[in-house]
Amino acid sequence: MSEPFQMQGAGGSRDERNVYSLTVPWYAPTLDDVRSVGSAPPLGLVETGRTWNELDAGGFQVDVSYEGIPDGEDTEQETIEFDSDFKEEPLPAHPAWATIKEKYRGSVDSTGAVKFDEFLEKAYKGALGGAQAGNKVKNPLFGSKSYLEFSAIFRRTRIVEQLPGDLLSSIGSIQNNLPGGLPTPEGRNWLVMPPKVSKRGNVWQIRDEWKLSPKGGWPPEVYNLIQF
Repeated sequence: MSEPFQMQGAGGSRDERNVYSLTVPWYAPTLDDVRSVGSAPPLGLVETGRTWNELDAGGFQVDVSYEGIPDGEDTEQETIEFDSDFKEEPLPAHPAWATIKEKYRGSVDSTGAVKFDEFLEKAYKGALGGAQAGNKVKNPLFGSKSYLEFSAIFRRTRIVEQLPGDLLSSIGSIQNNLPGGLPTPEGRNWLVMPPKVSKRGNVWQIRDEWKLSPKGGWPPEVYNLIQF
């Protein structure tokens, strides 16, 4: 009976956080050998899985996968991502809703629906302008239900050897500044979101997230209640 051996065709990659992914193909003479082929994990990495396929000539090709950071290399790596967009919000949630409602004759009915008069007196025309009807002007907010609010998520993905003991301690807290002194729009702050954690061979990957507040900041009376 033939013996297991390493086949040609090993390949791998290294990502921006210095985490290596490596796949090494092995020949396994029998199905029982599929579970055991493979030498000691290369570079100090950790086996993360294996797949196999039966060969036409007999036996099996087993692709053994490894992941992690090699022995002796820096494990304190991180990347930054800033994801911003506009999201639709109901007009009554606008910080200046009281002013908008008064100036443009808005109201909220018993079902919560927002309504604006179709026409305003010319004195209300202001800078927005609009079509005139006699001594009235078309209300620029007629038919409006919502507005676009700037939103952003700041993400920091880091690699560590051991999970921090305080990993969950800041969830739900409100912070005025981001790590590293990155800019925060005036009149806003950040809500610390739950982290996402995954094991990558011999290291841990942690994705921390901060969510930007609306203008005026996150109300501590609400968000202090969800802190761990």
